[in-house]
Amino acid sequence: MAERIDIRREDGKVIGHVDGSVFYKTLTEKDHMLEKPPGWACDIVALHAARQAGATHLTITATDTGRTYTASIDSILRWGRFIARHHGDQLVLVLSRWTIVDPNQPRLI
Repeated sequence: MAERIDIRREDGKVIGHVDGSVFYKTLTEKDHMLEKPPGWACDIVALHAARQAGATHLTITATDTGRTYTASIDSILRWGRFIARHHGDQLVLVLSRWTIVDPNQPRLI
């Protein structure tokens, strides 16, 4: 069984964990999803730490909507746009590059 590894920002705050090949973060869309550009931002130091811990993907669970957003770390590093908005250096990956699962969306059979 894979060991759960906490991932920290540059200031030491735990922002998620790696379990197996996935870096998991739990956030709220209301407070954390960027509007301009629409997407999710992730600390660059944390992305590299997660990758070093064996993660190949980042999954964000939005606790206010139940949606999950998944992208490969390679995609974030390649396609992410650099920002520095008071929370350290981050990369923003626009929503169109995430795989989104919405539990409230009816499934097609």
